[in-house]
Amino acid sequence: MDIASRVQHTLLRPDCTEDEVRRVVMAASQVHLAAVSVLPVWARFAVTAAASSPVRVSVPVGYPLGTHTASVKGLEARLALEEGAAEIVLVPNLSAFKSGRREVFRQDLDYMLKHCRQTNPDAMVQVLVYADLLSPTELGQVVRIVRDSGGHFILLGTYAPQPPSAAEVRQWLPSFAPGIVIGVMAPVRTAETARKILALDIARLATPWGIEVVEEVLGRDGEMAR
Repeated sequence: MDIASRVQHTLLRPDCTEDEVRRVVMAASQVHLAAVSVLPVWARFAVTAAASSPVRVSVPVGYPLGTHTASVKGLEARLALEEGAAEIVLVPNLSAFKSGRREVFRQDLDYMLKHCRQTNPDAMVQVLVYADLLSPTELGQVVRIVRDSGGHFILLGTYAPQPPSAAEVRQWLPSFAPGIVIGVMAPVRTAETARKILALDIARLATPWGIEVVEEVLGRDGEMAR
C-alpha cells in the first residue's frame, strides 16, 4: 500500500512558527507526502517553501468551527487560492444544520464552493465534516447536500480529541453516496492505524503526525528489505 501519496500533514496549531512551517514542508517533500495543511496566515510562505517540491499546500477555511459568516469564509478561500494554495479544506456551518436551518447550511456551502471554483477551478476542495457530531441519518443528509452543491470530496473528522478507529470510520461509510471521494482528518499517530483506515478505500488521511507516520512506514519497509 502506497501510504505517503495519501497522507496530508496538518500543521494547524495556533503557536506554529515560520521556521516550523519551513521544516514541515521540507520534511514532507523528502518523504513524498501528498500535501501539507497550514493556517491561512502561512499560505503564501508555505507555497514559496514548497515551490521546488511536488508537495501541495492545503489551507483550511472557516477552521475549526465553521461558524464564520459565509462572506468571510468565501473571502478566506479566495485569498488562499490567490496566494497559491492547491487545496482548500472548507468547514461548513454545522451549527446551522443542527439547528434545522438546512437552507442556511446549504447556502454557506454553495457560497464557499462558488468562490473556490471561480478563483481556481482546478483546486482540490475538501469539505470537513465532524462525523461524531452527527447521527447516521444526519451524516447522510450532509453528504447529499455536499454532493448537490457540487462538492466531490468529504474529509471526515471528529470534534473529539481522540482519533476514530478504523471500525468507527467503517460505520460512517454507508452514509456516502456514489461519486463522493472520502478522506479522514484525525490525529493518527501510528503507521498501523493509518494502514487500517486507508485500507477502507480512504483517499486521504490528514494528521498532525503525517510525516512521522510515513517515516515509520519507510523504516519498517527498509528493515523488511534488509
